[in-house]
Amino acid sequence: MFEGVGDGRALAEAIPDGVAVHRDGAFVYVNDAAVEVLGARSREDLVGRPVASVVDVPGDDCVEESFAEVRSGERSIQRIEYSFEPSDGEVRHVEWRITTTDWQGERSLLSVIRDVTDHRRAERDLRETTQTLEALVEASPAAIIAIDVDGRVELWNPAAESIFGWSAEEVIGEPNPIVPEDRTREYDDHLERVVEGERVTGVETRRRTKSGEDVDVSLSTAAMEDGDGELVGLMAVVKDISERRERKRQLRRQNERLEQFASIVSHDLRNPIEAATGHLELLCAKHDLDGDDDVEGLATMLERMDDIVDDVLALARLGESTVETEPVSLNDVALDAWSAVGPDADAQLTVEGDAVVEADRSRLQQLLENLLRNSLEHAGPDVSVRIGLVPAGSEGNDDGATGFFVADDGPGIDPEDRDAVRERGYSTTETGAGFGLAIVEEIARAHGWSVGVTDATDGGARFEFRPEDAPRSHSGTDPTH
Repeated sequence: MFEGVGDGRALAEAIPDGVAVHRDGAFVYVNDAAVEVLGARSREDLVGRPVASVVDVPGDDCVEESFAEVRSGERSIQRIEYSFEPSDGEVRHVEWRITTTDWQGERSLLSVIRDVTDHRRAERDLRETTQTLEALVEASPAAIIAIDVDGRVELWNPAAESIFGWSAEEVIGEPNPIVPEDRTREYDDHLERVVEGERVTGVETRRRTKSGEDVDVSLSTAAMEDGDGELVGLMAVVKDISERRERKRQLRRQNERLEQFASIVSHDLRNPIEAATGHLELLCAKHDLDGDDDVEGLATMLERMDDIVDDVLALARLGESTVETEPVSLNDVALDAWSAVGPDADAQLTVEGDAVVEADRSRLQQLLENLLRNSLEHAGPDVSVRIGLVPAGSEGNDDGATGFFVADDGPGIDPEDRDAVRERGYSTTETGAGFGLAIVEEIARAHGWSVGVTDATDGGARFEFRPEDAPRSHSGTDPTH
């Protein structure tokens, strides 16, 4: 390398890489870059020192063999690489490229030494990233498919095989098989948009399986480019949304039936009740039947029928609309609900604190109204009702809250009846329609709340509402007192 260039020092000093000349197994020259790469203190620290004491390759024999192959002419250039930990504690990766040269008139070995730590670290990071991506592709529940610029499949993960039926061996290198004939124009449109730089996300469409069936999917597609920014293909993530679509269709059919049912209840049942009530009032006025036991009993039955119609309509409408939540003052909604049920003067409501809950305000008021009516019906006109937050975690832990409760001082609910009381049509009184707590259950479910029934400290019933994943108190009684 340095033949014909004086003793080569000027060139060696100008090279940014480390340069070392060694003869008879020891260094005879090193430049400053070599001192730095090898972690030495100075040139004097290396010159005269055995090369083998610096080159930390497992098995010293392989180092000497590499040097010998170059000295003998068996190889013109030899390469070795090793890592070491200098005094600063950071592991370095070093590469040596060894050849022969004339140095000061004597045949010697010349090594160009480079710190390749950053390069090896980048390779390691790339390898780890690649392994992570490969694991994600393999484990993804969504189909991940890569198509080259000729429209042939390059990548087909296990989820793609599960959803569409073809194995990777069947489709790799072949045209994309999942596009139905009636969707080819849409497919070409998506390709054109992606090629122009647009990212197609969440497009709901249909794709074909190996068995010939169409499956509802959500499709997201992006371009794949090489290091120079040239388009090399497309990557698509395809989710099977057949079950979700079917649930939507079922919900739509159910809501249509509920709408029809609500219409029947509203018109075909309420009109006769209103007509019968009107005729009863005329009959009382005509024959002066005010206070007659039979007439009052009939009026009570008509009122109960009207209440049942209201409750049935409420249940039907719960299934027709969605819940839109917002931060709501529990105190304000509770007071509005208390006012709506019109309690007697002896009844008392206590709202503990002014907590805020995430809820649909009108639905929450409807829930509280049904519970308050239930308390008045079962505990009497002088009932005391408390509403407040459920503390998080175990009994006595007041750090935060996970829900709210409604408790009264009435007779309570027998443990054996606590599941039954939430069923539609179940009532423990002759006048009860049995839909109030069923409505409460439906509203709670729409919000994602669980409903717990337990004993209040005053001996009455306590209803607790918590997010489905919230921790629970371990007591079977009211933990707030």
